[in-house]
Amino acid sequence: MSDSEILYALPQFRERLRSNGALRVSDAVEHDVSGVVYHHRGARIPGHEATFVWEDDRFSIEVDAVGNRHAWVVFEDDAGWDVFIGRLAGDPPFVAWMCDDEFETEEADVVTDKAEAMGYGRFSFGCYLHSESTWRQKFRRASMSSAPFFLNRPDGRTTIPDRMETPGDAVPSELRGGDPPAHLGIDRANVGRG
Repeated sequence: MSDSEILYALPQFRERLRSNGALRVSDAVEHDVSGVVYHHRGARIPGHEATFVWEDDRFSIEVDAVGNRHAWVVFEDDAGWDVFIGRLAGDPPFVAWMCDDEFETEEADVVTDKAEAMGYGRFSFGCYLHSESTWRQKFRRASMSSAPFFLNRPDGRTTIPDRMETPGDAVPSELRGGDPPAHLGIDRANVGRG
């Protein structure tokens, strides 16, 4: 990793969440956070804040989304989660989490451990943390669209679903009303408008 890149694990994150019951992303990190973009398997939901909530042996993330959007995703706590904070060159800082089955199914044949996967930006779930200077553009773009989320393309471009022709499989199955792949540790997801 270069000097502009950082990555470290947050081993006490889940214990802190359990004891508090809820934890705002901006309170969990030592960064100036003016807005967040929740990343859900390539779908991106801009929000003023995101909050982790612990309840009934599960944890969830709830995004205070921009405009007429919402995002609430519940994860199975017993899936062996590890939480990391990092920053890759050219990107804002992030908090990301990965469970054991996701690593074994999608990453183990490519990288040696979850930290290495995170270091390459290979994670399904996370929140990008925007300072005031980078948040202004995200907020403006989100305010100008009624799309429930944006899509991050493999080439790094972000596209708006209501303005593009894209195969249906570009949108994660659980965001189209289907079931998520079992190895991702998702209990349920509710992301959309209204």
